[in-house]
Amino acid sequence: MKYLNVKLIACVILGLVAFNSALLIADEESSAANERESGGYFKLGIGYVFETGPYRDEQNGLGIFIEGAYQWENGLFVELPGVTNKLNPGFSFGYNFYNTEHWSYDLIGNQSHGQIEYGFDDGNESIEIKRDDTFRAGLRATGSYDKNTIQFTITPFSANDEYDDGVYASLWFAKQWQIKNWNLHASVGLQYRSEEILNYYYGVPADIATTSIPAYIAEDGINTTIQFAADYPITEDWVFESYVRHTQLSDSISDSPVIYSAVQFGEDRTENITEAGFMINYVF
Repeated sequence: MKYLNVKLIACVILGLVAFNSALLIADEESSAANERESGGYFKLGIGYVFETGPYRDEQNGLGIFIEGAYQWENGLFVELPGVTNKLNPGFSFGYNFYNTEHWSYDLIGNQSHGQIEYGFDDGNESIEIKRDDTFRAGLRATGSYDKNTIQFTITPFSANDEYDDGVYASLWFAKQWQIKNWNLHASVGLQYRSEEILNYYYGVPADIATTSIPAYIAEDGINTTIQFAADYPITEDWVFESYVRHTQLSDSISDSPVIYSAVQFGEDRTENITEAGFMINYVF
């Protein structure tokens, strides 16, 4: 049996405790809200965004932004979060199978990692590597208490057939305030990826290693994200939004030659990810 390290065991235990606690709360609550209300929203906006990180050179400029979510009466849903989303889960779809007064439970598919491309060149040979994005499936529990939200997701099943399933899990806490017409929110999130996932994206196999890019096996790791955002309704349909977000990448990612070489030789690249921006959205 493959050895499961302490971080993975702790992550799974945390997930089971959180999910079990949510179920206990659900059993004690009224089941009057058995169905989450159907419907959704769509936002289209234009704004200015600044971003630094290891994957590409510093980016800043105007852009078009799309955000939306919709759930049908049968429980199926699709979510396309925008850059200011307080839980930052990425594109998701699934089935909402149970709800209580404060908690909702979903079977979910989400994007656990985006596509990356990188190249090695030791002066004699140039090697280009491309890793496709990965969608995974699992469970999500979301609890809402007044202005506070907690969300736990665990997805042990992968749609990427190039590596074993592995485990992706996330835990998010968010709080919202309102000061006059300003809506403010802050959130912190932990995103765990097992060795199978991170080694697929950030490992360097021995057969493609060079004298300047050594072989590397990526272990599991946890990214930490902190975000602050604000929005202000200009009219009934137009909304001003702004945000700042910082993601501390796990050591397993930062220590990879893939990231090290990109940061070392890239223009204005950083080991971690920082984003900030503002935009005006039209809400349909």
